[in-house]
Amino acid sequence: MSYFLDGMAASVTPFSLLVIIIGVLWGMVVGALPGLGLVIAITLALPFTYSMSVSDALLLLVATAAGAQFGNGVTAITVGIPGSPSAVLTVVEGYTMFKRGQGGEALFLNLVAAFIGQVLGAVGFVLLIVPLAAVAPSFLAPEMFALTVIGLLAVATLTAGDLLKGISALVIGLIFGTVGADPVASVPRFVLGIQENYRGLDIVAVTVGLLGLGELLHQLYTGTFARSGATSAATAAKALAPQRLRVWAPLRSLPSVLVAAAFGCVVAFFIGVIPGLGATAATFIVYQQLRLVARKPDELGKGSREGLVAQNTADNAVIGGELVPTLGLGIPGSGSMAVLMGALVLQGIEPGPNVLQTRPELTGTVAAGLVIAGLFLLPLGWAFSYYAFQLTRVWPAAIFSGGVSLILLGAFAAEGRVFDIYMIILFGVVGFLLRRFDFPVAATAIGFVLSGLLETNFRHGVLITEGSIGAFFSRPITLLLLLFAAGMLVQQWFWNRRRARRQKDAQDPTDSPVIK
Repeated sequence: MSYFLDGMAASVTPFSLLVIIIGVLWGMVVGALPGLGLVIAITLALPFTYSMSVSDALLLLVATAAGAQFGNGVTAITVGIPGSPSAVLTVVEGYTMFKRGQGGEALFLNLVAAFIGQVLGAVGFVLLIVPLAAVAPSFLAPEMFALTVIGLLAVATLTAGDLLKGISALVIGLIFGTVGADPVASVPRFVLGIQENYRGLDIVAVTVGLLGLGELLHQLYTGTFARSGATSAATAAKALAPQRLRVWAPLRSLPSVLVAAAFGCVVAFFIGVIPGLGATAATFIVYQQLRLVARKPDELGKGSREGLVAQNTADNAVIGGELVPTLGLGIPGSGSMAVLMGALVLQGIEPGPNVLQTRPELTGTVAAGLVIAGLFLLPLGWAFSYYAFQLTRVWPAAIFSGGVSLILLGAFAAEGRVFDIYMIILFGVVGFLLRRFDFPVAATAIGFVLSGLLETNFRHGVLITEGSIGAFFSRPITLLLLLFAAGMLVQQWFWNRRRARRQKDAQDPTDSPVIK
Protein backbone atom coordinates (compact mmCIF):
# COMPACT_ATOMS: atom_id res chain seq x y z
CA MET A 1 0.00 0.00 0.00
CA SER A 2 3.02 2.31 0.21
CA TYR A 3 2.77 3.20 -3.49
CA PHE A 4 -0.82 4.27 -2.95
CA LEU A 5 0.27 6.63 -0.18
CA ASP A 6 3.07 7.98 -2.37
CA GLY A 7 0.57 8.61 -5.15
CA MET A 8 -1.81 10.31 -2.74
CA ALA A 9 0.98 12.60 -1.56
CA ALA A 10 1.75 13.61 -5.15
CA SER A 11 -1.93 14.31 -5.77
CA VAL A 12 -2.62 16.84 -2.99
CA THR A 13 -0.29 19.64 -4.07
CA PRO A 14 -2.12 22.88 -4.93
CA PHE A 15 -1.40 22.55 -8.64
CA SER A 16 -2.46 18.90 -8.72
CA LEU A 17 -5.75 19.71 -6.97
CA LEU A 18 -6.37 22.50 -9.49
CA VAL A 19 -5.70 20.04 -12.33
CA ILE A 20 -8.24 17.62 -10.87
CA ILE A 21 -10.89 20.34 -10.51
CA ILE A 22 -10.37 21.45 -14.12
CA GLY A 23 -10.54 17.84 -15.30
CA VAL A 24 -13.80 17.18 -13.45
CA LEU A 25 -15.43 20.34 -14.79
CA TRP A 26 -14.27 19.68 -18.34
CA GLY A 27 -15.43 16.08 -18.20
CA MET A 28 -18.88 17.03 -16.90
CA VAL A 29 -19.47 19.55 -19.66
CA VAL A 30 -18.26 17.37 -22.53
CA GLY A 31 -19.84 14.23 -21.10
CA ALA A 32 -23.23 15.93 -20.95
CA LEU A 33 -23.13 16.80 -24.66
CA PRO A 34 -24.86 14.04 -26.67
CA GLY A 35 -22.47 12.29 -29.01
CA LEU A 36 -19.24 13.47 -27.44
CA GLY A 37 -18.75 11.49 -24.25
CA LEU A 38 -15.72 10.12 -22.45
CA VAL A 39 -13.36 9.31 -25.33
CA ILE A 40 -13.67 12.73 -26.94
CA ALA A 41 -13.38 14.48 -23.57
CA ILE A 42 -10.08 12.73 -22.85
CA THR A 43 -8.86 13.18 -26.43
CA LEU A 44 -9.45 16.93 -26.32
CA ALA A 45 -7.70 17.15 -22.93
CA LEU A 46 -4.65 15.22 -24.15
CA PRO A 47 -2.74 18.17 -25.72
CA PHE A 48 -2.73 19.97 -22.35
CA THR A 49 -0.74 17.11 -20.79
CA TYR A 50 2.32 17.61 -22.99
CA SER A 51 3.93 20.16 -20.66
CA MET A 52 2.82 18.45 -17.43
CA SER A 53 4.57 15.91 -15.28
CA VAL A 54 3.52 12.29 -15.60
CA SER A 55 1.53 12.43 -12.37
CA ASP A 56 -0.36 15.61 -13.25
CA ALA A 57 -1.07 14.34 -16.76
CA LEU A 58 -2.62 11.18 -15.34
CA LEU A 59 -4.60 13.18 -12.80
CA LEU A 60 -6.06 15.42 -15.51
CA LEU A 61 -7.16 12.48 -17.66
CA VAL A 62 -8.52 10.43 -14.75
CA ALA A 63 -10.46 13.42 -13.41
CA THR A 64 -11.82 14.07 -16.89
CA ALA A 65 -13.02 10.47 -17.05
CA ALA A 66 -14.73 10.80 -13.67
CA GLY A 67 -16.50 14.01 -14.69
CA ALA A 68 -17.56 12.67 -18.09
CA GLN A 69 -19.10 9.49 -16.68
CA PHE A 70 -21.14 11.62 -14.30
CA GLY A 71 -22.06 14.25 -16.88
CA ASN A 72 -23.53 11.83 -19.40
CA GLY A 73 -26.15 10.85 -16.83
CA VAL A 74 -27.29 14.43 -16.22
CA THR A 75 -28.51 14.93 -19.77
CA ALA A 76 -30.09 11.48 -19.74
CA ILE A 77 -32.16 12.38 -16.68
CA THR A 78 -33.19 15.92 -17.59
CA VAL A 79 -34.00 15.61 -21.30
CA GLY A 80 -33.97 11.86 -21.95
CA ILE A 81 -30.87 11.98 -24.18
CA PRO A 82 -27.88 9.90 -23.01
CA GLY A 83 -24.50 11.56 -23.30
CA SER A 84 -23.09 8.16 -24.27
CA PRO A 85 -24.45 4.63 -24.86
CA SER A 86 -23.50 3.60 -21.31
CA ALA A 87 -26.12 6.07 -20.00
CA VAL A 88 -29.00 4.49 -21.93
CA LEU A 89 -30.42 2.89 -18.80
CA THR A 90 -30.21 6.22 -16.99
CA VAL A 91 -32.86 7.34 -19.46
CA VAL A 92 -34.97 4.27 -18.68
CA GLU A 93 -35.00 4.92 -14.94
CA GLY A 94 -33.90 8.54 -14.42
CA TYR A 95 -35.95 10.20 -17.15
CA THR A 96 -38.99 8.23 -16.02
CA MET A 97 -38.49 9.66 -12.52
CA PHE A 98 -38.09 13.12 -14.04
CA LYS A 99 -41.40 12.83 -15.87
CA ARG A 100 -43.04 11.87 -12.56
CA GLY A 101 -41.81 15.08 -10.95
CA GLN A 102 -38.81 13.44 -9.22
CA GLY A 103 -36.09 15.00 -11.35
CA GLY A 104 -34.24 16.55 -8.41
CA GLU A 105 -34.16 13.23 -6.56
CA ALA A 106 -32.95 11.39 -9.67
CA LEU A 107 -30.11 13.89 -10.17
CA PHE A 108 -29.08 13.59 -6.53
CA LEU A 109 -29.06 9.78 -6.70
CA ASN A 110 -27.02 10.01 -9.90
CA LEU A 111 -24.47 12.16 -8.04
CA VAL A 112 -24.27 9.83 -5.04
CA ALA A 113 -23.95 6.80 -7.32
CA ALA A 114 -21.12 8.45 -9.27
CA PHE A 115 -19.24 9.21 -6.04
CA ILE A 116 -19.65 5.66 -4.71
CA GLY A 117 -18.61 4.16 -8.04
CA GLN A 118 -15.48 6.29 -8.32
CA VAL A 119 -14.28 5.62 -4.77
CA LEU A 120 -15.00 1.87 -4.69
CA GLY A 121 -13.59 1.48 -8.21
CA ALA A 122 -10.36 3.10 -7.03
CA VAL A 123 -10.19 0.79 -4.01
CA GLY A 124 -10.72 -2.25 -6.23
CA PHE A 125 -8.02 -1.03 -8.60
CA VAL A 126 -5.46 -0.75 -5.81
CA LEU A 127 -6.29 -4.16 -4.36
CA LEU A 128 -6.50 -6.18 -7.58
CA ILE A 129 -4.15 -4.72 -10.18
CA VAL A 130 -1.28 -7.11 -9.37
CA PRO A 131 -3.15 -10.47 -9.02
CA LEU A 132 -5.63 -9.79 -11.83
CA ALA A 133 -2.88 -8.73 -14.18
CA ALA A 134 -1.71 -12.35 -14.13
CA VAL A 135 -5.18 -13.75 -14.93
CA ALA A 136 -6.39 -11.44 -17.70
CA PRO A 137 -4.14 -12.92 -20.47
CA SER A 138 -6.12 -16.17 -20.29
CA PHE A 139 -9.07 -14.38 -21.91
CA LEU A 140 -8.42 -14.87 -25.60
CA ALA A 141 -10.78 -14.30 -28.53
CA PRO A 142 -13.19 -17.18 -27.71
CA GLU A 143 -13.64 -15.94 -24.15
CA MET A 144 -14.11 -12.36 -25.37
CA PHE A 145 -16.76 -13.62 -27.81
CA ALA A 146 -18.64 -15.32 -24.97
CA LEU A 147 -18.47 -12.19 -22.81
CA THR A 148 -19.84 -10.13 -25.68
CA VAL A 149 -22.72 -12.59 -26.07
CA ILE A 150 -23.53 -12.03 -22.39
CA GLY A 151 -23.58 -8.27 -22.94
CA LEU A 152 -25.85 -8.57 -25.99
CA LEU A 153 -28.31 -10.90 -24.28
CA ALA A 154 -28.39 -8.60 -21.29
CA VAL A 155 -29.63 -5.90 -23.65
CA ALA A 156 -32.23 -8.11 -25.32
CA THR A 157 -33.69 -9.34 -22.05
CA LEU A 158 -34.36 -5.79 -20.87
CA THR A 159 -37.62 -5.95 -22.85
CA ALA A 160 -39.48 -7.59 -20.00
CA GLY A 161 -42.86 -7.55 -21.76
CA ASP A 162 -41.78 -9.05 -25.09
CA LEU A 163 -38.51 -10.97 -25.31
CA LEU A 164 -39.01 -11.55 -29.05
CA LYS A 165 -39.08 -7.82 -29.73
CA GLY A 166 -35.94 -7.37 -27.68
CA ILE A 167 -34.04 -9.98 -29.67
CA SER A 168 -35.41 -8.61 -32.96
CA ALA A 169 -34.22 -5.11 -32.11
CA LEU A 170 -30.83 -6.55 -31.15
CA VAL A 171 -30.52 -8.33 -34.51
CA ILE A 172 -31.31 -5.06 -36.33
CA GLY A 173 -28.37 -3.44 -34.54
CA LEU A 174 -26.08 -6.35 -35.44
CA ILE A 175 -27.09 -6.00 -39.10
CA PHE A 176 -26.18 -2.30 -39.05
CA GLY A 177 -22.80 -3.34 -37.67
CA THR A 178 -22.01 -5.43 -40.76
CA VAL A 179 -21.81 -2.35 -43.01
CA GLY A 180 -18.23 -1.60 -44.05
CA ALA A 181 -15.03 -3.56 -44.55
CA ASP A 182 -14.82 -7.09 -43.22
CA PRO A 183 -12.74 -6.97 -39.98
CA VAL A 184 -10.54 -9.90 -41.03
CA ALA A 185 -10.41 -10.01 -44.85
CA SER A 186 -11.21 -6.30 -45.41
CA VAL A 187 -13.84 -7.19 -48.02
CA PRO A 188 -16.46 -4.38 -48.34
CA ARG A 189 -20.02 -5.31 -47.34
CA PHE A 190 -23.28 -3.40 -47.89
CA VAL A 191 -21.45 -0.13 -48.66
CA LEU A 192 -23.93 0.75 -51.48
CA GLY A 193 -21.15 2.47 -53.43
CA ILE A 194 -20.77 5.18 -50.75
CA GLN A 195 -17.12 5.87 -49.96
CA GLU A 196 -17.79 6.84 -46.34
CA ASN A 197 -19.40 3.45 -45.65
CA TYR A 198 -16.20 1.51 -46.37
CA ARG A 199 -14.94 2.24 -42.88
CA GLY A 200 -18.29 1.26 -41.34
CA LEU A 201 -21.13 3.32 -39.95
CA ASP A 202 -19.97 5.96 -37.51
CA ILE A 203 -20.71 4.89 -33.94
CA VAL A 204 -21.56 8.44 -32.82
CA ALA A 205 -23.97 9.02 -35.70
CA VAL A 206 -25.76 5.71 -35.19
CA THR A 207 -26.06 5.68 -31.40
CA VAL A 208 -26.90 9.35 -30.95
CA GLY A 209 -29.27 9.25 -33.92
CA LEU A 210 -31.15 6.24 -32.56
CA LEU A 211 -31.18 7.28 -28.92
CA GLY A 212 -31.03 11.06 -29.07
CA LEU A 213 -32.68 12.39 -32.20
CA GLY A 214 -35.09 9.45 -32.25
CA GLU A 215 -36.21 10.36 -28.73
CA LEU A 216 -36.75 14.01 -29.66
CA LEU A 217 -38.80 13.03 -32.70
CA HIS A 218 -40.84 10.67 -30.55
CA GLN A 219 -41.49 13.46 -28.03
CA LEU A 220 -42.49 15.77 -30.84
CA TYR A 221 -44.91 13.14 -32.16
CA THR A 222 -46.50 12.18 -28.85
CA GLY A 223 -46.11 15.45 -26.92
CA THR A 224 -48.22 18.53 -26.56
CA PHE A 225 -46.93 20.17 -29.74
CA ALA A 226 -48.28 17.37 -31.95
CA ARG A 227 -51.43 16.49 -30.03
CA SER A 228 -52.75 19.82 -28.84
CA GLY A 229 -50.84 22.36 -30.86
CA ALA A 230 -49.52 24.01 -27.70
CA THR A 231 -47.26 26.98 -28.29
CA SER A 232 -46.69 28.34 -24.82
CA ALA A 233 -44.39 27.20 -22.05
CA ALA A 234 -47.25 26.98 -19.60
CA THR A 235 -49.26 24.59 -21.76
CA ALA A 236 -46.26 22.49 -22.83
CA ALA A 237 -45.13 22.06 -19.23
CA LYS A 238 -48.25 20.00 -18.57
CA ALA A 239 -46.57 17.08 -20.36
CA LEU A 240 -44.35 16.67 -17.29
CA ALA A 241 -45.22 16.45 -13.63
CA PRO A 242 -44.30 19.55 -11.55
CA GLN A 243 -40.66 19.51 -10.47
CA ARG A 244 -39.23 20.51 -7.11
CA LEU A 245 -36.53 23.18 -7.41
CA ARG A 246 -33.89 21.23 -5.50
CA VAL A 247 -31.34 18.52 -6.24
CA TRP A 248 -31.87 16.36 -3.18
CA ALA A 249 -33.34 13.07 -2.01
CA PRO A 250 -34.71 12.07 1.40
CA LEU A 251 -31.89 10.59 3.42
CA ARG A 252 -34.15 7.76 4.52
CA SER A 253 -34.27 6.59 0.88
CA LEU A 254 -30.49 6.09 0.65
CA PRO A 255 -30.14 2.88 2.71
CA SER A 256 -32.61 1.12 0.42
CA VAL A 257 -30.32 1.57 -2.58
CA LEU A 258 -26.98 0.74 -0.95
CA VAL A 259 -27.23 -2.97 -1.85
CA ALA A 260 -27.87 -2.05 -5.49
CA ALA A 261 -24.92 0.37 -5.40
CA ALA A 262 -22.55 -2.25 -3.99
CA PHE A 263 -23.78 -4.84 -6.50
CA GLY A 264 -23.25 -2.45 -9.41
CA CYS A 265 -19.74 -1.56 -8.27
CA VAL A 266 -18.50 -5.12 -7.79
CA VAL A 267 -19.93 -6.56 -11.02
CA ALA A 268 -18.93 -3.57 -13.18
CA PHE A 269 -15.40 -3.49 -11.78
CA PHE A 270 -14.71 -7.09 -12.77
CA ILE A 271 -16.29 -6.56 -16.19
CA GLY A 272 -14.01 -3.55 -16.67
CA VAL A 273 -10.98 -5.74 -15.97
CA ILE A 274 -11.70 -7.67 -19.19
CA PRO A 275 -10.39 -5.52 -22.06
CA GLY A 276 -12.87 -4.51 -24.73
CA LEU A 277 -16.23 -4.72 -22.97
CA GLY A 278 -16.29 -1.29 -21.34
CA ALA A 279 -18.97 0.68 -19.53
CA THR A 280 -21.84 -0.04 -21.93
CA ALA A 281 -21.77 -3.81 -21.51
CA ALA A 282 -21.09 -3.43 -17.78
CA THR A 283 -24.16 -1.28 -17.16
CA PHE A 284 -26.45 -3.60 -19.09
CA ILE A 285 -25.16 -6.76 -17.42
CA VAL A 286 -25.51 -5.16 -13.98
CA TYR A 287 -29.00 -3.97 -14.78
CA GLN A 288 -30.14 -7.34 -16.08
CA GLN A 289 -28.82 -9.21 -13.04
CA LEU A 290 -30.06 -6.59 -10.56
CA ARG A 291 -33.30 -8.54 -10.23
CA LEU A 292 -31.40 -11.05 -8.11
CA VAL A 293 -30.71 -8.53 -5.32
CA ALA A 294 -33.23 -5.72 -5.84
CA ARG A 295 -35.76 -5.17 -3.07
CA LYS A 296 -38.43 -4.22 -5.60
CA PRO A 297 -37.52 -6.00 -8.88
CA ASP A 298 -40.93 -5.34 -10.42
CA GLU A 299 -40.21 -1.59 -10.44
CA LEU A 300 -37.18 -1.93 -12.73
CA GLY A 301 -37.78 -0.11 -15.99
CA LYS A 302 -40.46 2.09 -14.40
CA GLY A 303 -38.38 4.74 -12.67
CA SER A 304 -36.71 2.51 -10.08
CA ARG A 305 -34.30 4.14 -7.63
CA GLU A 306 -32.40 0.86 -7.32
CA GLY A 307 -32.07 0.55 -11.10
CA LEU A 308 -30.84 4.14 -11.44
CA VAL A 309 -28.24 3.81 -8.67
CA ALA A 310 -26.99 0.37 -9.74
CA GLN A 311 -26.36 1.31 -13.36
CA ASN A 312 -24.75 4.67 -12.47
CA THR A 313 -22.39 3.15 -9.91
CA ALA A 314 -21.51 0.56 -12.56
CA ASP A 315 -20.90 3.30 -15.15
CA ASN A 316 -18.37 4.91 -12.82
CA ALA A 317 -16.81 1.88 -11.11
CA VAL A 318 -15.92 0.35 -14.49
CA ILE A 319 -13.18 3.00 -14.87
CA GLY A 320 -11.21 1.44 -12.02
CA GLY A 321 -11.59 -1.98 -13.62
CA GLU A 322 -10.47 -0.76 -17.05
CA LEU A 323 -7.32 0.71 -15.50
CA VAL A 324 -6.14 -2.74 -14.37
CA PRO A 325 -5.33 -4.18 -17.84
CA THR A 326 -4.34 -0.72 -19.11
CA LEU A 327 -1.57 -0.15 -16.59
CA GLY A 328 -0.85 -3.73 -15.52
CA LEU A 329 -0.71 -5.37 -18.96
CA GLY A 330 -0.42 -2.52 -21.42
CA ILE A 331 -3.76 -3.59 -22.92
CA PRO A 332 -6.26 -0.70 -23.06
CA GLY A 333 -9.53 -1.63 -21.43
CA SER A 334 -11.48 0.76 -23.69
CA GLY A 335 -11.06 3.59 -26.18
CA SER A 336 -10.61 6.13 -23.42
CA MET A 337 -7.91 3.97 -21.82
CA ALA A 338 -6.13 3.83 -25.19
CA VAL A 339 -5.89 7.63 -25.09
CA LEU A 340 -4.57 7.46 -21.53
CA MET A 341 -1.93 4.96 -22.68
CA GLY A 342 -0.95 7.39 -25.43
CA ALA A 343 -0.41 10.08 -22.81
CA LEU A 344 1.91 7.77 -20.87
CA VAL A 345 3.89 6.89 -24.00
CA LEU A 346 4.33 10.59 -24.77
CA GLN A 347 5.74 10.97 -21.25
CA GLY A 348 8.24 8.17 -21.86
CA ILE A 349 6.34 5.58 -19.81
CA GLU A 350 5.43 2.27 -21.44
CA PRO A 351 2.32 0.80 -19.75
CA GLY A 352 2.55 -2.86 -18.81
CA PRO A 353 3.97 -5.15 -16.15
CA ASN A 354 7.16 -3.08 -15.97
CA VAL A 355 5.21 -0.11 -14.63
CA LEU A 356 4.50 -2.04 -11.45
CA GLN A 357 8.22 -2.52 -10.94
CA THR A 358 9.75 0.74 -12.21
CA ARG A 359 7.02 3.31 -11.42
CA PRO A 360 4.63 1.74 -8.90
CA GLU A 361 3.69 5.15 -7.53
CA LEU A 362 1.83 5.89 -10.77
CA THR A 363 -0.77 3.28 -9.91
CA GLY A 364 -1.25 5.05 -6.60
CA THR A 365 -1.51 8.39 -8.39
CA VAL A 366 -4.27 7.07 -10.63
CA ALA A 367 -6.21 5.58 -7.72
CA ALA A 368 -5.77 8.73 -5.64
CA GLY A 369 -6.93 10.80 -8.58
CA LEU A 370 -10.17 8.80 -8.78
CA VAL A 371 -10.82 9.24 -5.06
CA ILE A 372 -10.08 12.98 -5.02
CA ALA A 373 -12.06 13.50 -8.23
CA GLY A 374 -14.97 11.73 -6.55
CA LEU A 375 -14.73 14.09 -3.58
CA PHE A 376 -14.67 17.18 -5.80
CA LEU A 377 -17.52 15.69 -7.80
CA LEU A 378 -19.90 16.09 -4.86
CA PRO A 379 -19.99 19.93 -4.73
CA LEU A 380 -19.20 20.51 -8.41
CA GLY A 381 -21.63 17.84 -9.60
CA TRP A 382 -24.38 19.15 -7.34
CA ALA A 383 -24.03 22.67 -8.77
CA PHE A 384 -23.85 21.31 -12.32
CA SER A 385 -26.97 19.20 -11.75
CA TYR A 386 -28.85 22.13 -10.21
CA TYR A 387 -28.30 24.47 -13.15
CA ALA A 388 -28.92 21.69 -15.67
CA PHE A 389 -32.17 21.01 -13.79
CA GLN A 390 -33.21 24.67 -14.07
CA LEU A 391 -32.57 24.69 -17.82
CA THR A 392 -35.24 22.03 -18.26
CA ARG A 393 -37.85 24.45 -16.94
CA VAL A 394 -37.59 26.78 -19.91
CA TRP A 395 -39.91 26.69 -22.90
CA PRO A 396 -39.97 23.06 -24.16
CA ALA A 397 -39.51 24.25 -27.75
CA ALA A 398 -36.13 25.62 -26.69
CA ILE A 399 -35.20 22.25 -25.22
CA PHE A 400 -36.18 20.43 -28.40
CA SER A 401 -34.35 22.83 -30.70
CA GLY A 402 -31.34 23.00 -28.39
CA GLY A 403 -31.22 19.21 -28.13
CA VAL A 404 -31.29 18.80 -31.91
CA SER A 405 -28.56 21.44 -32.29
CA LEU A 406 -26.31 19.72 -29.74
CA ILE A 407 -26.86 16.34 -31.34
CA LEU A 408 -25.94 17.57 -34.82
CA LEU A 409 -22.99 19.55 -33.44
CA GLY A 410 -21.70 16.51 -31.56
CA ALA A 411 -21.98 14.32 -34.64
CA PHE A 412 -20.03 16.81 -36.75
CA ALA A 413 -17.41 17.49 -34.04
CA ALA A 414 -16.50 13.82 -33.65
CA GLU A 415 -15.12 13.39 -37.20
CA GLY A 416 -15.69 16.74 -38.92
CA ARG A 417 -17.76 15.15 -41.72
CA VAL A 418 -21.03 16.55 -43.06
CA PHE A 419 -21.91 12.98 -44.05
CA ASP A 420 -22.32 12.12 -40.35
CA ILE A 421 -25.06 14.75 -40.05
CA TYR A 422 -27.02 13.02 -42.81
CA MET A 423 -26.48 9.68 -41.09
CA ILE A 424 -27.61 10.94 -37.70
CA ILE A 425 -30.82 12.25 -39.27
CA LEU A 426 -31.38 8.90 -40.99
CA PHE A 427 -30.90 6.92 -37.80
CA GLY A 428 -32.98 9.43 -35.89
CA VAL A 429 -35.88 8.45 -38.15
CA VAL A 430 -35.05 4.77 -37.61
CA GLY A 431 -35.03 5.31 -33.84
CA PHE A 432 -38.37 7.08 -34.02
CA LEU A 433 -39.94 4.23 -36.01
CA LEU A 434 -38.62 1.66 -33.54
CA ARG A 435 -40.10 3.63 -30.65
CA ARG A 436 -43.35 4.09 -32.57
CA PHE A 437 -43.82 0.30 -32.85
CA ASP A 438 -42.63 -0.46 -29.30
CA PHE A 439 -39.24 -1.95 -30.15
CA PRO A 440 -36.49 -1.24 -27.59
CA VAL A 441 -34.19 1.28 -29.26
CA ALA A 442 -31.48 0.62 -26.68
CA ALA A 443 -31.17 -2.98 -27.86
CA THR A 444 -30.61 -1.82 -31.45
CA ALA A 445 -28.01 0.77 -30.42
CA ILE A 446 -26.02 -1.57 -28.20
CA GLY A 447 -26.28 -4.37 -30.75
CA PHE A 448 -24.57 -2.06 -33.23
CA VAL A 449 -21.92 -0.96 -30.71
CA LEU A 450 -20.94 -4.53 -29.81
CA SER A 451 -21.35 -6.06 -33.28
CA GLY A 452 -17.73 -5.44 -34.29
CA LEU A 453 -16.41 -6.94 -31.07
CA LEU A 454 -18.65 -9.98 -31.49
CA GLU A 455 -17.63 -10.72 -35.09
CA THR A 456 -13.94 -9.98 -34.68
CA ASN A 457 -13.53 -12.20 -31.63
CA PHE A 458 -15.54 -15.02 -33.18
CA ARG A 459 -13.48 -15.08 -36.36
CA HIS A 460 -10.17 -14.69 -34.55
CA GLY A 461 -11.26 -17.42 -32.15
CA VAL A 462 -11.98 -19.77 -35.04
CA LEU A 463 -8.49 -19.07 -36.36
CA ILE A 464 -7.00 -19.83 -32.94
CA THR A 465 -8.79 -23.21 -32.86
CA GLU A 466 -7.70 -23.88 -36.48
CA GLY A 467 -11.25 -23.78 -37.83
CA SER A 468 -12.71 -26.21 -35.30
CA ILE A 469 -16.04 -24.91 -34.04
CA GLY A 470 -16.15 -27.72 -31.49
CA ALA A 471 -12.82 -26.71 -30.03
CA PHE A 472 -13.96 -23.09 -30.01
CA PHE A 473 -17.01 -23.77 -27.85
CA SER A 474 -15.41 -26.47 -25.69
CA ARG A 475 -12.83 -24.18 -24.10
CA PRO A 476 -13.65 -24.30 -20.36
CA ILE A 477 -14.04 -20.57 -19.72
CA THR A 478 -15.86 -20.00 -23.01
CA LEU A 479 -18.29 -22.85 -22.31
CA LEU A 480 -18.95 -21.60 -18.78
CA LEU A 481 -19.69 -18.08 -19.99
CA LEU A 482 -21.99 -19.28 -22.77
CA LEU A 483 -23.89 -21.46 -20.29
CA PHE A 484 -24.28 -18.38 -18.13
CA ALA A 485 -25.66 -16.50 -21.16
CA ALA A 486 -28.17 -19.30 -21.78
CA GLY A 487 -29.14 -19.13 -18.13
CA MET A 488 -29.89 -15.43 -18.56
CA LEU A 489 -32.40 -16.23 -21.32
CA VAL A 490 -34.06 -18.94 -19.23
CA GLN A 491 -34.20 -16.62 -16.24
CA GLN A 492 -35.83 -13.87 -18.29
CA TRP A 493 -38.35 -16.35 -19.71
CA PHE A 494 -39.38 -17.35 -16.18
CA TRP A 495 -39.58 -13.68 -15.14
CA ASN A 496 -41.86 -12.94 -18.09
CA ARG A 497 -44.15 -15.87 -17.26
CA ARG A 498 -44.28 -14.85 -13.62
CA ARG A 499 -45.13 -11.26 -14.49
CA ALA A 500 -47.80 -12.34 -16.96
CA ARG A 501 -49.35 -14.63 -14.36
CA ARG A 502 -49.44 -11.82 -11.80
CA GLN A 503 -51.07 -9.44 -14.27
CA LYS A 504 -53.66 -12.06 -15.19
CA ASP A 505 -54.45 -12.73 -11.52
CA ALA A 506 -54.77 -8.99 -10.89
CA GLN A 507 -57.31 -8.66 -13.71
CA ASP A 508 -59.34 -11.77 -12.78
CA PRO A 509 -62.48 -10.57 -10.97
CA THR A 510 -63.08 -13.99 -9.41
CA ASP A 511 -60.07 -13.37 -7.17
CA SER A 512 -61.79 -10.41 -5.52
CA PRO A 513 -62.62 -11.01 -1.82
CA VAL A 514 -65.86 -9.05 -2.29
CA ILE A 515 -67.14 -11.50 -4.90
CA LYS A 516 -66.10 -14.43 -2.79
